[in-house]
Amino acid sequence: PSEVKKWDNFHTRALQAVNILREQGYNPFPLEKEIGDKPESYQKVNHLAIGKKVTYANLYSNHYAAQGEKTLVDGVRGGWMYNDDRWQGFIDCDFDVTIDLGKETDIKQVCAEFIQLKGPYVWLPKQVIISSSVDGEHYDTLATVDNDISPDIETLQFKEFGWEGNAKARYIRYKALSNGIAGGWLFTDEIRIK
Repeated sequence: PSEVKKWDNFHTRALQAVNILREQGYNPFPLEKEIGDKPESYQKVNHLAIGKKVTYANLYSNHYAAQGEKTLVDGVRGGWMYNDDRWQGFIDCDFDVTIDLGKETDIKQVCAEFIQLKGPYVWLPKQVIISSSVDGEHYDTLATVDNDISPDIETLQFKEFGWEGNAKARYIRYKALSNGIAGGWLFTDEIRIK
């Protein structure tokens, strides 16, 4: 019953169980290093693109669709792992979307976060190009951001690719280039425009 549950007691016993499993030759999750979910995933984030129309040049994978076309503009950030139904995945292609803000708007920031985990072939993009347009036809490049994290790193990596400045735009194009490794994934959770 919940009235007799004590977190500290449970946690102590769970840590002991992990050590026993290690002694028996198993490789359990390193519970002593567990830090909870990613802080960004606890609260919705508010930004100019919430609920706006997203047009995809390359469609996301059905295996990692998250919330479909709403995923990138629903205000929900991803957790520590790409399979939590918050990250949207693209395989063997660039990530290339355009967001229609509905009207010409003053913008100061455009950013998105990507995840890398070498084992399952989840990579950071090679480069990100962020562009803006007032008419949907002529785009100005706001930023070109190169990735500086090696694909050879074995541990989980996160990197935010973005732009800050002052511009007027109705349309924002966010393009993340695949690193070209066959069978490789790109995952992002939210494009934030402020």
